[in-house]
Amino acid sequence: MKEQYNVSAKAFILNNKIVLNSTLASSEDLFHEYSHIILGYLKNKNIQGYRKLIQSVWNVLPSYTINYVNANYSNLPMDSKMEEGFVYQFGKYISDGLMSEDLSKIFKQSESLLQDGV
Repeated sequence: MKEQYNVSAKAFILNNKIVLNSTLASSEDLFHEYSHIILGYLKNKNIQGYRKLIQSVWNVLPSYTINYVNANYSNLPMDSKMEEGFVYQFGKYISDGLMSEDLSKIFKQSESLLQDGV
């Protein structure tokens, strides 16, 4: 039996697999969802590193990203909002190459947080 999905969703994670709506999703959506998987790994291995990373990113996100997250994820706890801000901006960064210098530094530093968590 074929599973039914929310046809308005561009992309989501189901059973640790990224599901893309090929009529709506872009490369940005793929990287957005992939970032959730990476952050989930970090969160399981190094919760302090995870929190440090998402807090650091949240503090330098462009206001349009924070406004988007607050408007679209108002029901989520703050840690989840910060993660959504991270993956929203990371998806844009990877697909479009758009990033502030501060945010670029933080993403580069995230590699050491992932290594610390292993």
